[in-house]
Amino acid sequence: MKTLIPSTTNNLPIAVTSRGAVELGLDNPIRNVINTDRVGTIAKLEAMIKEIWEHYCGADPSMLTTPFVKEAKVLILDKFGGIGLNEIREAFRLASVNVIDCNLTAYGGKISLQTIGKCLDKYVEYRKPIASEVIKKRMEQEKEKQTQADIEKKEKYEKEVIAWFMSNKKATREECRFYMLDTLMDKKIVEVDVDFRKECIAQAVEELRQEALKIKANSSTVQDIRDARKIMDELIENKAVKEVNIRAKEIALFKIKNSK
Repeated sequence: MKTLIPSTTNNLPIAVTSRGAVELGLDNPIRNVINTDRVGTIAKLEAMIKEIWEHYCGADPSMLTTPFVKEAKVLILDKFGGIGLNEIREAFRLASVNVIDCNLTAYGGKISLQTIGKCLDKYVEYRKPIASEVIKKRMEQEKEKQTQADIEKKEKYEKEVIAWFMSNKKATREECRFYMLDTLMDKKIVEVDVDFRKECIAQAVEELRQEALKIKANSSTVQDIRDARKIMDELIENKAVKEVNIRAKEIALFKIKNSK
Protein backbone atom coordinates (compact mmCIF):
# COMPACT_ATOMS: atom_id res chain seq x y z
CA MET A 1 0.00 0.00 0.00
CA LYS A 2 1.39 3.39 -1.00
CA THR A 3 1.95 6.01 1.67
CA LEU A 4 0.23 9.29 0.89
CA ILE A 5 0.55 12.76 2.39
CA PRO A 6 -2.03 15.56 2.06
CA SER A 7 -1.65 18.04 -0.78
CA THR A 8 -1.96 21.77 -0.24
CA THR A 9 -3.97 22.21 -3.43
CA ASN A 10 -7.12 20.68 -4.88
CA ASN A 11 -7.46 18.38 -1.84
CA LEU A 12 -5.42 15.76 -3.69
CA PRO A 13 -2.93 13.48 -1.92
CA ILE A 14 0.74 13.61 -2.92
CA ALA A 15 2.58 10.31 -3.20
CA VAL A 16 5.85 10.34 -1.28
CA THR A 17 7.65 8.98 -4.36
CA SER A 18 6.52 12.01 -6.38
CA ARG A 19 9.10 14.23 -4.71
CA GLY A 20 11.93 12.10 -6.05
CA ALA A 21 10.38 12.16 -9.51
CA VAL A 22 10.04 15.95 -9.43
CA GLU A 23 13.61 16.42 -8.16
CA LEU A 24 14.95 14.31 -11.03
CA GLY A 25 12.71 16.13 -13.51
CA LEU A 26 13.86 19.55 -12.31
CA ASP A 27 17.46 18.51 -12.92
CA ASN A 28 16.71 16.89 -16.29
CA PRO A 29 13.80 18.62 -18.05
CA ILE A 30 12.98 17.23 -21.47
CA ARG A 31 13.86 20.48 -23.27
CA ASN A 32 17.39 20.26 -21.85
CA VAL A 33 18.17 16.59 -22.33
CA ILE A 34 16.94 16.64 -25.92
CA ASN A 35 19.53 19.32 -26.68
CA THR A 36 22.37 17.12 -25.43
CA ASP A 37 21.10 13.76 -26.73
CA ARG A 38 18.31 14.20 -29.25
CA VAL A 39 18.40 10.66 -30.69
CA GLY A 40 18.43 9.01 -27.28
CA THR A 41 15.74 11.28 -25.87
CA ILE A 42 13.41 10.73 -28.84
CA ALA A 43 13.87 6.97 -28.53
CA LYS A 44 13.04 7.07 -24.82
CA LEU A 45 10.03 9.29 -25.47
CA GLU A 46 8.68 6.91 -28.10
CA ALA A 47 9.12 4.02 -25.66
CA MET A 48 7.32 6.03 -22.99
CA ILE A 49 4.36 6.69 -25.32
CA LYS A 50 4.10 2.97 -26.05
CA GLU A 51 4.22 2.27 -22.31
CA ILE A 52 1.44 4.77 -21.69
CA TRP A 53 -0.65 3.31 -24.49
CA GLU A 54 -0.38 -0.30 -23.38
CA HIS A 55 0.39 -0.46 -19.66
CA TYR A 56 -1.34 2.58 -18.18
CA CYS A 57 -4.28 2.96 -20.56
CA GLY A 58 -4.73 -0.68 -21.53
CA ALA A 59 -4.97 0.13 -25.23
CA ASP A 60 -4.36 -2.49 -27.93
CA PRO A 61 -0.63 -2.51 -28.84
CA SER A 62 -1.48 -3.45 -32.43
CA MET A 63 -3.54 -0.27 -32.83
CA LEU A 64 -0.71 2.12 -31.88
CA THR A 65 0.22 3.90 -35.12
CA THR A 66 3.32 5.81 -36.18
CA PRO A 67 1.29 9.03 -36.80
CA PHE A 68 -0.10 8.85 -33.26
CA VAL A 69 3.38 8.43 -31.77
CA LYS A 70 4.61 11.35 -33.86
CA GLU A 71 1.78 13.65 -32.75
CA ALA A 72 2.17 12.56 -29.14
CA LYS A 73 5.89 13.44 -29.28
CA VAL A 74 5.11 16.88 -30.70
CA LEU A 75 2.51 17.47 -27.97
CA ILE A 76 4.87 16.48 -25.17
CA LEU A 77 7.88 18.34 -26.53
CA ASP A 78 5.93 21.53 -27.28
CA LYS A 79 3.76 21.75 -24.19
CA PHE A 80 5.48 19.69 -21.50
CA GLY A 81 9.18 20.20 -22.18
CA GLY A 82 9.66 21.59 -18.68
CA ILE A 83 9.12 18.26 -16.93
CA GLY A 84 11.39 15.24 -17.01
CA LEU A 85 10.91 12.10 -19.08
CA ASN A 86 10.66 10.23 -15.79
CA GLU A 87 7.75 12.46 -14.78
CA ILE A 88 5.64 11.33 -17.73
CA ARG A 89 5.58 7.89 -16.19
CA GLU A 90 4.93 9.42 -12.77
CA ALA A 91 1.95 11.35 -14.13
CA PHE A 92 0.28 8.24 -15.50
CA ARG A 93 1.20 6.22 -12.41
CA LEU A 94 -0.57 8.80 -10.25
CA ALA A 95 -3.59 8.85 -12.56
CA SER A 96 -3.74 5.06 -12.52
CA VAL A 97 -4.09 5.03 -8.73
CA ASN A 98 -6.49 8.00 -8.71
CA VAL A 99 -4.07 10.42 -7.05
CA ILE A 100 -4.71 12.83 -9.90
CA ASP A 101 -8.11 12.90 -11.58
CA CYS A 102 -7.79 11.72 -15.17
CA ASN A 103 -9.65 8.99 -17.03
CA LEU A 104 -7.12 6.64 -18.69
CA THR A 105 -9.68 4.25 -20.13
CA ALA A 106 -9.01 3.13 -23.70
CA TYR A 107 -12.09 3.11 -25.90
CA GLY A 108 -12.20 0.76 -28.84
CA GLY A 109 -8.67 -0.33 -28.03
CA LYS A 110 -7.29 3.19 -28.45
CA ILE A 111 -6.67 6.42 -26.56
CA SER A 112 -6.63 9.96 -27.89
CA LEU A 113 -3.98 12.66 -27.68
CA GLN A 114 -6.40 14.43 -25.37
CA THR A 115 -5.87 11.69 -22.78
CA ILE A 116 -2.13 12.33 -22.75
CA GLY A 117 -2.55 16.10 -22.72
CA LYS A 118 -5.14 16.06 -19.93
CA CYS A 119 -3.12 13.71 -17.75
CA LEU A 120 0.06 15.76 -18.10
CA ASP A 121 -1.87 19.01 -17.54
CA LYS A 122 -3.23 17.60 -14.29
CA TYR A 123 0.23 16.42 -13.30
CA VAL A 124 1.84 19.82 -13.97
CA GLU A 125 -0.65 21.42 -11.58
CA TYR A 126 -0.11 18.64 -9.05
CA ARG A 127 3.69 19.03 -9.14
CA LYS A 128 3.73 22.82 -8.61
CA PRO A 129 3.69 22.78 -4.77
CA ILE A 130 6.20 19.93 -4.76
CA ALA A 131 8.52 21.72 -7.18
CA SER A 132 8.22 24.94 -5.16
CA GLU A 133 9.14 23.10 -1.98
CA VAL A 134 12.11 21.39 -3.64
CA ILE A 135 13.39 24.64 -5.15
CA LYS A 136 12.96 26.49 -1.85
CA LYS A 137 14.85 23.77 0.01
CA ARG A 138 17.66 23.83 -2.55
CA MET A 139 17.92 27.61 -2.30
CA GLU A 140 18.12 27.38 1.49
CA GLN A 141 20.82 24.73 1.25
CA GLU A 142 22.76 26.81 -1.27
CA LYS A 143 22.45 29.86 0.96
CA GLU A 144 23.71 27.87 3.96
CA LYS A 145 26.57 26.53 1.87
CA GLN A 146 27.50 30.03 0.69
CA THR A 147 27.25 31.40 4.23
CA GLN A 148 29.59 28.70 5.50
CA ALA A 149 31.99 29.37 2.63
CA ASP A 150 31.95 33.10 3.48
CA ILE A 151 32.65 32.34 7.13
CA GLU A 152 35.58 30.09 6.23
CA LYS A 153 36.91 32.69 3.79
CA LYS A 154 36.69 35.42 6.42
CA GLU A 155 38.40 33.26 9.03
CA LYS A 156 41.21 32.44 6.60
CA TYR A 157 41.63 36.12 5.75
CA GLU A 158 41.72 37.12 9.43
CA LYS A 159 44.38 34.51 10.18
CA GLU A 160 46.49 35.76 7.27
CA VAL A 161 46.21 39.39 8.40
CA ILE A 162 47.09 38.52 11.99
CA ALA A 163 50.05 36.38 10.88
CA TRP A 164 51.28 39.23 8.67
CA PHE A 165 50.95 41.75 11.49
CA MET A 166 52.65 39.51 14.05
CA SER A 167 55.63 38.80 11.79
CA ASN A 168 58.85 40.76 12.27
CA LYS A 169 59.02 41.74 8.61
CA LYS A 170 58.77 45.48 7.99
CA ALA A 171 55.79 46.61 5.95
CA THR A 172 55.55 48.98 3.01
CA ARG A 173 52.81 51.58 2.71
CA GLU A 174 51.36 49.63 -0.22
CA GLU A 175 50.90 46.55 1.99
CA CYS A 176 49.00 48.48 4.65
CA ARG A 177 45.38 48.53 3.59
CA PHE A 178 42.74 50.30 5.65
CA TYR A 179 40.52 47.20 5.97
CA MET A 180 43.43 45.29 7.53
CA LEU A 181 43.50 47.80 10.38
CA ASP A 182 39.72 47.37 10.76
CA THR A 183 40.24 43.62 11.09
CA LEU A 184 43.04 43.96 13.66
CA MET A 185 40.95 46.39 15.70
CA ASP A 186 37.89 44.13 15.53
CA LYS A 187 40.00 41.24 16.84
CA LYS A 188 41.31 43.47 19.68
CA ILE A 189 44.90 43.04 18.51
CA VAL A 190 45.42 46.75 17.79
CA GLU A 191 44.06 49.83 19.53
CA VAL A 192 44.18 53.39 18.21
CA ASP A 193 43.84 56.21 20.75
CA VAL A 194 42.37 59.61 19.97
CA ASP A 195 45.66 61.52 19.80
CA PHE A 196 47.26 58.99 17.45
CA ARG A 197 44.18 59.04 15.26
CA LYS A 198 44.31 62.85 15.01
CA GLU A 199 47.97 62.65 14.09
CA CYS A 200 47.28 60.16 11.29
CA ILE A 201 44.35 62.21 9.99
CA ALA A 202 46.49 65.35 9.86
CA GLN A 203 49.17 63.44 7.94
CA ALA A 204 46.54 62.02 5.57
CA VAL A 205 45.16 65.48 4.83
CA GLU A 206 48.63 66.83 4.13
CA GLU A 207 49.54 63.90 1.85
CA LEU A 208 46.35 64.32 -0.16
CA ARG A 209 46.94 68.07 -0.37
CA GLN A 210 50.49 67.55 -1.66
CA GLU A 211 49.22 65.01 -4.22
CA ALA A 212 46.61 67.48 -5.44
CA LEU A 213 49.28 70.20 -5.80
CA LYS A 214 51.44 67.77 -7.76
CA ILE A 215 48.56 66.90 -10.07
CA LYS A 216 47.85 70.57 -10.60
CA ALA A 217 51.53 71.33 -11.34
CA ASN A 218 51.71 68.50 -13.86
CA SER A 219 48.32 69.18 -15.42
CA SER A 220 48.24 69.44 -19.18
CA THR A 221 44.51 69.89 -19.65
CA VAL A 222 41.82 72.13 -18.21
CA GLN A 223 40.06 69.05 -16.82
CA ASP A 224 43.18 67.96 -14.90
CA ILE A 225 43.41 71.40 -13.33
CA ARG A 226 39.72 71.28 -12.39
CA ASP A 227 40.16 67.83 -10.83
CA ALA A 228 43.10 69.01 -8.75
CA ARG A 229 41.20 72.12 -7.63
CA LYS A 230 38.22 69.99 -6.65
CA ILE A 231 40.42 67.79 -4.44
CA MET A 232 41.90 70.86 -2.79
CA ASP A 233 38.49 72.42 -2.22
CA GLU A 234 37.11 69.24 -0.66
CA LEU A 235 40.08 69.01 1.69
CA ILE A 236 39.72 72.63 2.68
CA GLU A 237 35.95 72.26 3.22
CA ASN A 238 36.47 68.89 4.97
CA LYS A 239 34.24 67.04 2.47
CA ALA A 240 36.73 64.33 1.56
CA VAL A 241 36.01 62.46 4.80
CA LYS A 242 36.06 58.98 3.29
CA GLU A 243 39.34 59.47 1.43
CA VAL A 244 40.99 61.03 4.49
CA ASN A 245 39.83 58.23 6.81
CA ILE A 246 41.07 55.53 4.45
CA ARG A 247 44.45 57.21 4.10
CA ALA A 248 44.67 57.82 7.86
CA LYS A 249 44.01 54.14 8.62
CA GLU A 250 46.73 53.05 6.22
CA ILE A 251 49.18 55.51 7.75
CA ALA A 252 48.27 54.27 11.24
CA LEU A 253 48.74 50.61 10.29
CA PHE A 254 52.09 51.37 8.65
CA LYS A 255 53.33 53.13 11.78
CA ILE A 256 52.05 50.51 14.23
CA LYS A 257 53.35 47.56 12.24
CA ASN A 258 56.83 49.01 11.81
CA SER A 259 57.13 50.21 15.38
CA LYS A 260 56.85 46.69 16.84
